[in-house]
Amino acid sequence: MLRIHIEETCNCAALRLEGRLAGAWVQELERCCQVFLRPPQNQALVIELDALTFVDEEGKSLLREMHEAGATLVGRGAQCRYLVEQIQQQQQQQQRTG
Repeated sequence: MLRIHIEETCNCAALRLEGRLAGAWVQELERCCQVFLRPPQNQALVIELDALTFVDEEGKSLLREMHEAGATLVGRGAQCRYLVEQIQQQQQQQQRTG
């Protein structure tokens, strides 16, 4: 199960994820994120990962896509920071080669 807590201001939306980002929950998060990333909202999007307990490969792929689309990923715990660093490094490698 995944809980998505949304805090919205006039120019920014923060999504705090809690639980497991896997299976059907990946598509649910994608639907939530698309609302904030497409016009007319086109808001800054922050995705907080600290309360995640598990992320499957599909979930990691979605987080990577959201980061590439402009979302900021935030992770304060060791596992979350590692996940964010992996995604950022992969994006940097793609920019260098692509």
